[in-house]
Amino acid sequence: MTLIFCLFLSTTAGTAMAHPPCAGSNEIRPIDAFRLLFSEDQNKRMDDVLKQFEPEMRPLFGQLRQYRQELEAMFKSESATDQDLKAQIDKISGVEFQLAVKHAAMTRTIRKIATPEQLVKVDDMEADQMKSREEFFQEMGRERQGAKVK
Repeated sequence: MTLIFCLFLSTTAGTAMAHPPCAGSNEIRPIDAFRLLFSEDQNKRMDDVLKQFEPEMRPLFGQLRQYRQELEAMFKSESATDQDLKAQIDKISGVEFQLAVKHAAMTRTIRKIATPEQLVKVDDMEADQMKSREEFFQEMGRERQGAKVK
Protein backbone atom coordinates (compact mmCIF):
# COMPACT_ATOMS: atom_id res chain seq x y z
CA MET A 1 0.00 0.00 0.00
CA THR A 2 2.86 2.39 0.77
CA LEU A 3 4.31 1.75 -2.69
CA ILE A 4 1.00 2.74 -4.28
CA PHE A 5 0.93 5.89 -2.15
CA CYS A 6 4.56 6.59 -3.08
CA LEU A 7 3.82 6.30 -6.79
CA PHE A 8 0.66 8.40 -6.46
CA LEU A 9 2.53 10.99 -4.44
CA SER A 10 5.40 11.19 -6.89
CA THR A 11 2.98 12.04 -9.67
CA THR A 12 0.69 14.51 -7.98
CA ALA A 13 2.40 17.12 -5.90
CA GLY A 14 4.64 19.69 -7.46
CA THR A 15 4.50 21.39 -10.80
CA ALA A 16 7.06 19.23 -12.56
CA MET A 17 5.39 16.12 -11.27
CA ALA A 18 1.81 17.14 -11.75
CA HIS A 19 1.03 14.30 -14.13
CA PRO A 20 2.40 10.81 -14.55
CA PRO A 21 4.48 10.15 -17.64
CA CYS A 22 2.52 9.45 -20.81
CA ALA A 23 2.18 5.87 -21.95
CA GLY A 24 5.25 4.94 -23.93
CA SER A 25 7.17 7.87 -22.48
CA ASN A 26 10.77 7.35 -21.41
CA GLU A 27 10.35 9.73 -18.46
CA ILE A 28 11.21 8.50 -15.01
CA ARG A 29 9.80 10.04 -11.85
CA PRO A 30 12.30 11.44 -9.34
CA ILE A 31 11.18 8.96 -6.70
CA ASP A 32 11.97 6.11 -9.10
CA ALA A 33 15.34 7.64 -9.96
CA PHE A 34 16.25 7.73 -6.27
CA ARG A 35 15.05 4.15 -5.93
CA LEU A 36 17.33 3.01 -8.75
CA LEU A 37 20.35 4.94 -7.47
CA PHE A 38 19.91 4.20 -3.79
CA SER A 39 21.48 1.30 -1.92
CA GLU A 40 19.25 -1.13 -0.04
CA ASP A 41 19.81 0.86 3.17
CA GLN A 42 19.02 4.17 1.49
CA ASN A 43 15.81 2.71 0.01
CA LYS A 44 14.75 1.52 3.47
CA ARG A 45 15.40 5.00 4.86
CA MET A 46 13.37 6.52 2.01
CA ASP A 47 10.53 4.08 2.73
CA ASP A 48 10.60 5.26 6.36
CA VAL A 49 10.31 8.88 5.17
CA LEU A 50 7.37 8.00 2.93
CA LYS A 51 5.66 6.18 5.81
CA GLN A 52 6.21 9.25 8.00
CA PHE A 53 4.52 11.61 5.54
CA GLU A 54 1.75 9.29 4.32
CA PRO A 55 -0.67 9.86 7.24
CA GLU A 56 -0.40 13.63 6.78
CA MET A 57 -0.81 13.61 3.01
CA ARG A 58 -3.35 10.85 2.32
CA PRO A 59 -6.34 12.80 3.71
CA LEU A 60 -5.28 15.87 1.70
CA PHE A 61 -5.29 13.84 -1.52
CA GLY A 62 -8.80 12.64 -0.72
CA GLN A 63 -9.94 16.18 0.01
CA LEU A 64 -8.36 17.45 -3.21
CA ARG A 65 -10.07 14.74 -5.25
CA GLN A 66 -13.42 15.63 -3.65
CA TYR A 67 -13.00 19.37 -4.25
CA ARG A 68 -12.05 18.79 -7.89
CA GLN A 69 -15.09 16.56 -8.42
CA GLU A 70 -17.29 19.25 -6.90
CA LEU A 71 -15.72 21.83 -9.24
CA GLU A 72 -16.37 19.61 -12.27
CA ALA A 73 -20.02 19.34 -11.21
CA MET A 74 -20.18 23.14 -10.84
CA PHE A 75 -18.96 23.55 -14.44
CA LYS A 76 -22.07 21.67 -15.58
CA SER A 77 -24.43 23.43 -13.17
CA GLU A 78 -26.88 26.02 -14.41
CA SER A 79 -26.92 27.72 -11.01
CA ALA A 80 -23.20 27.98 -10.13
CA THR A 81 -22.02 31.59 -10.18
CA ASP A 82 -18.54 32.93 -10.79
CA GLN A 83 -18.30 33.54 -7.04
CA ASP A 84 -19.18 29.89 -6.39
CA LEU A 85 -16.48 28.78 -8.82
CA LYS A 86 -13.92 31.10 -7.23
CA ALA A 87 -14.73 29.81 -3.75
CA GLN A 88 -14.31 26.22 -4.92
CA ILE A 89 -11.06 27.01 -6.72
CA ASP A 90 -9.82 28.71 -3.54
CA LYS A 91 -10.52 25.49 -1.61
CA ILE A 92 -8.55 23.51 -4.19
CA SER A 93 -5.68 26.00 -4.06
CA GLY A 94 -5.56 25.78 -0.27
CA VAL A 95 -5.24 22.00 -0.32
CA GLU A 96 -2.68 22.13 -3.15
CA PHE A 97 -0.64 24.59 -1.07
CA GLN A 98 -0.73 22.26 1.95
CA LEU A 99 0.35 19.36 -0.25
CA ALA A 100 3.15 21.40 -1.83
CA VAL A 101 4.53 22.35 1.59
CA LYS A 102 4.45 18.74 2.80
CA HIS A 103 5.90 17.50 -0.50
CA ALA A 104 8.77 19.99 -0.23
CA ALA A 105 9.54 18.84 3.30
CA MET A 106 9.42 15.21 2.22
CA THR A 107 11.64 15.90 -0.80
CA ARG A 108 14.20 17.72 1.34
CA THR A 109 14.24 14.77 3.75
CA ILE A 110 14.74 12.25 0.93
CA ARG A 111 17.46 14.37 -0.65
CA LYS A 112 19.37 14.28 2.67
CA ILE A 113 19.60 10.50 2.27
CA ALA A 114 21.32 10.82 -1.12
CA THR A 115 25.01 11.29 -1.71
CA PRO A 116 26.16 14.42 -3.58
CA GLU A 117 26.83 12.24 -6.64
CA GLN A 118 23.33 10.78 -6.55
CA LEU A 119 21.82 14.24 -6.26
CA VAL A 120 23.73 15.41 -9.33
CA LYS A 121 22.43 12.42 -11.32
CA VAL A 122 18.82 12.96 -10.26
CA ASP A 123 19.00 16.73 -10.84
CA ASP A 124 20.56 16.21 -14.29
CA MET A 125 17.86 13.72 -15.18
CA GLU A 126 15.11 16.12 -14.11
CA ALA A 127 16.71 18.96 -16.10
CA ASP A 128 16.88 16.75 -19.20
CA GLN A 129 13.24 15.79 -18.79
CA MET A 130 12.18 19.43 -18.35
CA LYS A 131 14.07 20.33 -21.52
CA SER A 132 12.38 17.47 -23.40
CA ARG A 133 8.95 18.61 -22.14
CA GLU A 134 9.63 22.18 -23.25
CA GLU A 135 10.73 20.99 -26.69
CA PHE A 136 7.62 18.83 -26.94
CA PHE A 137 5.31 21.73 -26.04
CA GLN A 138 7.11 24.06 -28.45
CA GLU A 139 6.66 21.51 -31.23
CA MET A 140 2.99 21.10 -30.33
CA GLY A 141 2.58 24.87 -30.53
CA ARG A 142 4.22 24.96 -33.96
CA GLU A 143 1.94 22.16 -35.19
CA ARG A 144 -1.14 24.00 -33.91
CA GLN A 145 0.00 27.24 -35.53
CA GLY A 146 0.47 25.38 -38.81
CA ALA A 147 -3.02 23.92 -38.52
CA LYS A 148 -4.54 27.38 -37.97
CA VAL A 149 -2.80 28.82 -41.02
CA LYS A 150 -4.28 26.21 -43.39
